[in-house]
Formats: sequence, C-alpha cells, structure tokens
Amino acid sequence: MITRRLVSIAKNNTDKQREATRKAEQRQALAEAKSQGPEAVAAVKARIAEEQIAAAKAREEEKLRYAAGQQVEKDRRAAENKAKQAQRKVCIHWLIINASRMTFGISGSQTEGHFPNSGRSCRRAATSSLRPSTYIHRSRR
Repeated sequence: MITRRLVSIAKNNTDKQREATRKAEQRQALAEAKSQGPEAVAAVKARIAEEQIAAAKAREEEKLRYAAGQQVEKDRRAAENKAKQAQRKVCIHWLIINASRMTFGISGSQTEGHFPNSGRSCRRAATSSLRPSTYIHRSRR
C-alpha cells in the first residue's frame, strides 16, 4: 500500500514537471512566433491546441486502461473467491459423507466418486474434526 502511494506521488511529480516544461516550451514558441508575424502566431496557437487535444485523449485512454486493469483484477479475485467457496462446499459434503460412514458403518466404496474434487486438505480436516472431543469443544463456543 505504501509502495503504491510512493509510486503515485512520484508519477504525479514527474507529470507536473513534464507539464511545466511543456508550458515553458509553448511560451517560448509563442514569443518566437510574435517576432515573425500574426500568421506564425496563429500557426503556433493551432499547433498548441492540437497538442493539448492529443494530451487529453492520451490521459483519457490511460484512465480507461487503468479502469480496465482494475476491473480485470476485481473479476480475478471474485473468481478465486468463488472457487474457494466451491471447494469449501465440497469439503463440507465430504465431511458429511465421512461422518455418515462412521455413524452408519457404510464402506468407502459405496460413496466413492461422489465428490471427485475433494482434496487431501478435506481428508485431513475430516480426520481431525470427527473426533468426539472436537464436537464437544466446538459446541461449547
């Protein structure tokens, strides 16, 4: 977070310096054009206006690019959270099946294949959470 702020501050400082340099160059070009006549002044002013329009378009495109990048990051995080939530649901169902196996004496082959995506973490959680002392401890909370 701090690094992002520092980068943002540094970028703002460089943008301000670039803007100041650009304005100084424009003033100098106008001063030179005044010595050459009114047609040269009009041409320089037209060129400056075109540069300002191009700079405004570039700023707008940068804002849109940044917004698109933020949206992509937000969508990626949402997809990750959705996948984690689905994995938790699979783990819960796996725990329920294993609890029923232990309670009713069902063999593993009868319920095998129902939740193929349940990983080792679910199995570890199942073996640790099916102990009676764990249930008693959790129910007292």
